[in-house]
Amino acid sequence: MLADGSVIATVAAAGEGGHWVFGPDSVRAERAPGGWRLYGHRWYVLAAHAADMVVVPAVTEAGPAMFLADPRSLGCTVSGQLGLDVTRRVCVTAFDEAPALLIGEGEVAAIALEQAERDFLIATAAEAAGGIGWCLDAAIAYAEDREQFGQTIGAFQAVAQACVDILAAFQAVSAAARHAALAAADGSAEAPKAAHAAALQAGEAFRAVTESAIGLFGGNGLSWEHEAHLYYRRAWSAERLAGGPQAHRTAISGPGGS
Repeated sequence: MLADGSVIATVAAAGEGGHWVFGPDSVRAERAPGGWRLYGHRWYVLAAHAADMVVVPAVTEAGPAMFLADPRSLGCTVSGQLGLDVTRRVCVTAFDEAPALLIGEGEVAAIALEQAERDFLIATAAEAAGGIGWCLDAAIAYAEDREQFGQTIGAFQAVAQACVDILAAFQAVSAAARHAALAAADGSAEAPKAAHAAALQAGEAFRAVTESAIGLFGGNGLSWEHEAHLYYRRAWSAERLAGGPQAHRTAISGPGGS
């Protein structure tokens, strides 16, 4: 059902700082008559307002566990989270005695959360590569079409160098995303660190490229109506969905990489 789109699901895993970990600020799960109940908040939940089900990592008396919850059920509240990106809805999900179905616990739940975070980071890096690719195509097209002083602006060294820098960023981020994806597919022990490294590199490069592209488009780029601003907003917001640059650096420098 998920594959054919008839059911929409999302993951409510991030704490207020964007970290995907089991810890003191995790959602709490308690067994009650009739089933499990969830208590707590999760931030940066993508499209929770449109989801039919939410996967929720939570902590029970026995340790980490994974649950399924209905975002429309009594006890579950979905609110829009303020952010720069106007093209993707990010939500805060509150659980107050919300009914849930246990789908995994213990080491299985911990591994599932690690894998979900890894896949999410790789997807974020791949999305950034796509956004940088759009900036590259749009910047080159503009440089070839826009004329100043009787010649296209692509003839000016500063403009040409800016386009080359965007190309270099596109190649580097694409390579990092591919490396992380291959490491994950091979089951490499370095896969968690590779995913964090790809997300870190992609986030920083995506922000820098969108800022550069806005400058290249001149007066047109400074207008909020220009599409480049949508990519600029996405670059800033996407980078924070899983903790931001510092979270990635901490994960990369740690012994386990997660």
